[in-house]
Amino acid sequence: GAFAHVAAEAYYTEGDPTWKDGWNDYISNLTWPQNGLDDPNSGKCGENAYWHFDPETGTMTISGTGPMTDTQGWYNSDLDASIYHLVVEDGITYIGYGACNTMRQLQTVKLAKSVTHIGGEAFRLCPITSIDLHEGITQIDEGAFMDTCLVSVKLPATLRTIDYQVFLGCQDLRQVIIPEGVTAIEHGAFKGCIALENVTIADSVQEIWEFAFARCFGLKQVKLGCGLTQISSYAFSDCAFAEIRIPASVRKIGENAFGYCVNLVDVYFEGDVPEMDAPFAEVTATAYYPGANDTWTSDALKQYGGVLTWKPNCSPEHNFGEWVKIQEPTLEKEGLAERQCVHCGYKEQRELSKLQPTVPPTDPTES
Repeated sequence: GAFAHVAAEAYYTEGDPTWKDGWNDYISNLTWPQNGLDDPNSGKCGENAYWHFDPETGTMTISGTGPMTDTQGWYNSDLDASIYHLVVEDGITYIGYGACNTMRQLQTVKLAKSVTHIGGEAFRLCPITSIDLHEGITQIDEGAFMDTCLVSVKLPATLRTIDYQVFLGCQDLRQVIIPEGVTAIEHGAFKGCIALENVTIADSVQEIWEFAFARCFGLKQVKLGCGLTQISSYAFSDCAFAEIRIPASVRKIGENAFGYCVNLVDVYFEGDVPEMDAPFAEVTATAYYPGANDTWTSDALKQYGGVLTWKPNCSPEHNFGEWVKIQEPTLEKEGLAERQCVHCGYKEQRELSKLQPTVPPTDPTES
């Protein structure tokens, strides 16, 4: 008799087994529309996951436990233009494939700490400008944030891979922080992020895959981590940076990895000669190599698809020859000596002291 003397329509979630054979036992005037068809503003979106839409606030709330379904169309599509906010409550662990990619008015997303996995294309084409990706998220699948309006992203240190095309085409994305823990940036992960200006790659990243940052026309500064071993084909093609330093850990650079970077004028190699497959198409630059490194033979100093002028680079230390006197000192003026690095030709000079006047010896017979 919980609803004694109450006359109302009552809705329950279709398919929820807890409502089996019990929907009309409340000694009241409750009406169960169409013998229990679900409320158009609520329903089920996983084995133990449920959704509810509040039309007054434009908020879609996901509750329950475990993963959401990967089946699209889990909510009433008539609501697409009315959903402005998404709240995923504690207990939900997985955002399903394509879960929200028809919510074309979505402005804010709040994920509970229980969420560890975001499915492929989950937020594709949503106009969200920010999202808190908390520590504990271990997997973000392909295209999850493709073509969104994100401005900045801080990825969690618990993430291991930035998956295929996760942020592809995010044209408003200006800043991304790639934390220690990430080991790979996969194919096209940030391709076409035309507003992206600077990227720092963590030392834990070992591989940057094909087209990862291709066509990031505004990318002016890139710092590669010292654990990087492979830069794949077209990884940074059509970017805007003027300088790039290749860490000593890099062993392979793919075709056109830096191709069509027309602003690139200085390339610094810090270790042994990597395997290179014409990575510098349409690039005219000065390329510096460690002059004291024996792997950099004359056969290694090729054009690699571009127009490269090779110069030895002796950082952090030069290998100087002997001092050579280039200007003799006099009684009135200091002299000058010079020495030169045997690898890069860098010269440094030092002053030589003035000559001291010679005092003639005294004749002891003179009084």
